Parts: sequence; structure tokens; C-alpha cells
Amino acid sequence: MEHAKPLCHAEGLILNLSDTVVEVGGRVYVKARAEIGDGEKVIFADGWAREAETKKGMDEAQITGSASSYARKYALNGLFAIDDTKDADTNNFSTEQAFAKLATSTTLVELTANFKSLSPALQKDAEVIAKAGELKTKLA
Repeated sequence: MEHAKPLCHAEGLILNLSDTVVEVGGRVYVKARAEIGDGEKVIFADGWAREAETKKGMDEAQITGSASSYARKYALNGLFAIDDTKDADTNNFSTEQAFAKLATSTTLVELTANFKSLSPALQKDAEVIAKAGELKTKLA
């Protein structure tokens, strides 16, 4: 943000970030939206992060703040087409993103389509497969 805002300002653009807390499938997610606009047109990208139910050494506010930070980071990555595959947190976050995507499924057909849209690595991830199985049972 500290680098993007001055660049946007120089181009007459406004950069804004906002969060919404969303419950999906009994789990709490932070949905962050990164918007950039010129006063007439606005484009945006969303990033999602699931709040951990508990995290050792963190209180509830810290857990939400951590999820917000991750969601905002990935919303900005989407808005500015930033590839952070070298980020140490990417694999863990990709799993969280997969969970969020799968959790939005309201039918078995949608669940199947969402699962197939994941990367091959995520389709083989044991946690993602288990989550898809849980959701499949709920939707059946």
C-alpha cells in the first residue's frame, strides 16, 4: 500500500481497501476488496481468508486482523496482477483460498466445477480433498 498509493495519486486515481466478514458453511471468512478508481470508473478485486477458530498465542481480534491482512494482500495482488509465488505463505494461503472457493458451492455440480477449477496441486492436497468431501456430504 505504501508504494501503490503515491503512484495512484500521481495518476489521479484513488486506491481503497475494505473488509467484510462473511459466514460460509459455518466458518468465518474475511473478504477484502481492493478498489481503484478515477471518480467515474472503479475496478476491484476481492481476496478471501478464513479465520482460524483458534490460533495459539492470539486473541480473537488478532485472528481477525491476521485474516484481514492476508485477504487485503491477495485483493491487492489481484488488482495489480502481482504474482507472489515466492512468498513463504503462498501454499498455506492457496489452501485457504481453495477452502473459501469450495465453501461457496451451493450444489454438487457447482462444487465439482469449483474443485476442477483449482490447480492440480490443490486437487491433490489432502486437506482440500477432505474439505470437498465434507461439503459433498452436506450438499447430497
